[in-house]
Amino acid sequence: MLRTGKGLQDLKTEALAEGFQISSSNPMLGVDSRANLLRSLGKSLLSQPAIFGEQGRPGNVVGMFITLQTTTPTTNGPKQTT
Repeated sequence: MLRTGKGLQDLKTEALAEGFQISSSNPMLGVDSRANLLRSLGKSLLSQPAIFGEQGRPGNVVGMFITLQTTTPTTNGPKQTT
């Protein structure tokens, strides 16, 4: 499943081409490079379980930012308006 780091890490170039409906009448340049980039993203997600969870879910980063925003004090405080 592509919603996890494992799914991205194991992505086949052919599956990406099929998803984008690439054909001789509908070409797309750089499919191999795009697939490699997505596989690399999957590996990165899996390498950071503290942020993305054991499954490497990219959406977990939103929860991390919310947690940081509510638990990390700011040094400057809110901007004052006059």
